[in-house]
Amino acid sequence: MKIAIGVPTSGTMKSKTAFSIIETIRQNHLDIFPIFQYGSYVCENRERIVDIAGMNLCSHILFVDEDMSFDPDTLPRLLAHDKDIVGVPYNFRKMPRETVIKFFDENGETVNSLHEMPKELFKVAGIGTGLALIKMEVFDAIDTPYFPIERDKEGNMILTEDIGFCEKARANGFDVWLDPTIVATHIGLMEY
Repeated sequence: MKIAIGVPTSGTMKSKTAFSIIETIRQNHLDIFPIFQYGSYVCENRERIVDIAGMNLCSHILFVDEDMSFDPDTLPRLLAHDKDIVGVPYNFRKMPRETVIKFFDENGETVNSLHEMPKELFKVAGIGTGLALIKMEVFDAIDTPYFPIERDKEGNMILTEDIGFCEKARANGFDVWLDPTIVATHIGLMEY
């Protein structure tokens, strides 16, 4: 098992993100292959990370955005689930706090929130790929672009690349999972 840690970056990484990655590598005895992909568009950077991970025979990619903070045991905890796609809850970088996760309601419809978050691993409609573990076989089964975005007529984003990826993966028979017990923060003017 060889795990890529893929960081799509526009050029600047938060120091807490660097510390999180360094401690993950230092504290875990895993075959880890770091990939830092520089570019202006996160969706293109993610695509290139997948290509590089594939060329280097990685089994998984842990995507880590340049503005995420997490504990070094996050990677082994996600690996222990042995899921094709598994992520952690975190928020957009704005107030009031709002989760990036898309949930299923009792009718199986996609919703933006739940009355109460489950206390153990559960299926969701979509996760943020700012901190997510994905098996490479998922990318073998879906067409490119893996991380599609959509904009409305005015140019406003109506589908982010991470939710676009989750929708494509689910349409190809993959489940998307969330571990609500793992704490991660999205770093902006404060930690969200």
